[in-house]
Amino acid sequence: MAIGSSSMKTPAQNKKIWALKAELYLSEENLRDVVEQVTRQRSISALSFRQASNIINMLEGFKKKQKQAVKKNILNEKGKIFLLVTHKQKAMLNILTKKVKWRYEDGFQRFLKSRLKMDTVKTNDDVTKVKKALENMIKCGGDGGDGGDGGDPEPGTPTRHACDGGTKS
Repeated sequence: MAIGSSSMKTPAQNKKIWALKAELYLSEENLRDVVEQVTRQRSISALSFRQASNIINMLEGFKKKQKQAVKKNILNEKGKIFLLVTHKQKAMLNILTKKVKWRYEDGFQRFLKSRLKMDTVKTNDDVTKVKKALENMIKCGGDGGDGGDGGDPEPGTPTRHACDGGTKS
């Protein structure tokens, strides 16, 4: 029997699609987005042989370009997949940090260490935590928390803010 556009995908094609999904660290939602882009349907099980071939070719192309991608998926020590910070996220955090009135030149670094217990912003989860904290600081008057009581605290000493139950001058 000749394989035409109306023939269903083969088990080998199905296996290849799911293997490529895993290699590319795509979520099932993202895979279905690719399927929809190619076939105008989201169902992977309903793919024809030709549609499955087109999707495999597209995913293989993504695989070749993956090293150039801005977002690279990596594994942490527990095997959980997480995303590194993108350039867009770095720019957004940079804008927020400029809106905060830091007492010291390295105020943002002091803030990360003393308040959020991190040295750098490495992951998407870190971005979420830092963004929320910076937005709260801006909402509460923009004091950077790196010594906002009028005196000179010990370097790295966290200060309390009016927004989190402390006092602010």
